[in-house]
Amino acid sequence: MSTKKDTSLGVSSRTQLDLRGLLAQKQEEVARNKAAGQNSIKGGVKRPDKKPPKWMAPNPGVKSRAARDIELEDIPKATLDQAMAKANEKSKRLYNTLKGKDGGLSEAQLENMLFDPSQKAISYDSDSDDVDESLTVPVRPQDEDDPVMEYEDEYGRTRTARRSEIPSDLLPKPEEEREDFEYVSTMLNPVNHYPTYQPTEERWEQLAAQAAEDNKPLNTHFDSTREVRAVGAAFYKFSENEEAREQEQERLKELRQETSKTRELLKAPDIPAGAVEGMQGAPESTKSRAAEKRKRLLEERNKQLEARRKKRKAGEDTAFAQETSIAGPSNVPPPTPTPLHSNPFAVVEAQKSTQAVKQEADAADDFLAKLEQDVLLTQRAQ
Repeated sequence: MSTKKDTSLGVSSRTQLDLRGLLAQKQEEVARNKAAGQNSIKGGVKRPDKKPPKWMAPNPGVKSRAARDIELEDIPKATLDQAMAKANEKSKRLYNTLKGKDGGLSEAQLENMLFDPSQKAISYDSDSDDVDESLTVPVRPQDEDDPVMEYEDEYGRTRTARRSEIPSDLLPKPEEEREDFEYVSTMLNPVNHYPTYQPTEERWEQLAAQAAEDNKPLNTHFDSTREVRAVGAAFYKFSENEEAREQEQERLKELRQETSKTRELLKAPDIPAGAVEGMQGAPESTKSRAAEKRKRLLEERNKQLEARRKKRKAGEDTAFAQETSIAGPSNVPPPTPTPLHSNPFAVVEAQKSTQAVKQEADAADDFLAKLEQDVLLTQRAQ
């Protein structure tokens, strides 16, 4: 009977499963919102949040340290460097003080210190008291390279010590056991025993004999096999035999003379060092050629004007000499000049001649000035 009623209301096993699925989905959504701190319930009175567990609480002082870090970022780098330098200086003073030095501190500062720097630090004490010390007694190593030797100190006393412990200036001189043995005398510095080489007179004579020119063969020439380097394309290896070497040099001289004669016959240009034959520079522009032509014309015009001036000056000198020879001795009084207004035609002719000469000179000067301006303009344009 109940089944019939349920079916009449539309409830079945399938709808029950759907309802359970929707309920589980809603529960998961509520749990997710709760974990995220969101309130899924709309409206109503907000309840106070639960107290977080202890393991969720931050460590004490974290926020204050973070605030100090932010403040340190705002401090300029110069201030931080200055503080670091002062801290390093203090650490050096403390280190020197602990080592028994004053560390740059006065006596009053040393007395007012909170600890006694002269007192040594408490040494580390391990549990090695029960170990037999006889087993760890240091034994001098039996080193053949460092034997025990007798030496005489600066006061003339005979002492015994290892070779490494004897100062180098007090070491005994080696005995000359072999004939070819040569003892090199040294001048030892008393401060740090640094040896300075001082050869003997016999050694000096031996070195001088080796370096003498008489012992060097005269036929020693450059040998490319003794040098590790790449030679150029024009390198020529001469023979080691003197006769063959001279023949090769003579042959090279003959080839050079033939080449020089051939170049003279063909009128080949002499290429300077560093240049390449056949290479030509950039073609000259029309402006540069025109400027050179104008410059050449200007020089020719100057030469013509200079020749005219010299010719005119020579004619004036000859005319003056003729006039002086015709006039006779200098005691004759010169003729009285006639006034210009007495002969107006002569005045007009004189003015015409002076104007013509002046116009010719002005035309030449204008031509030269124009050429000079053109040359300057072309040079500036280049």
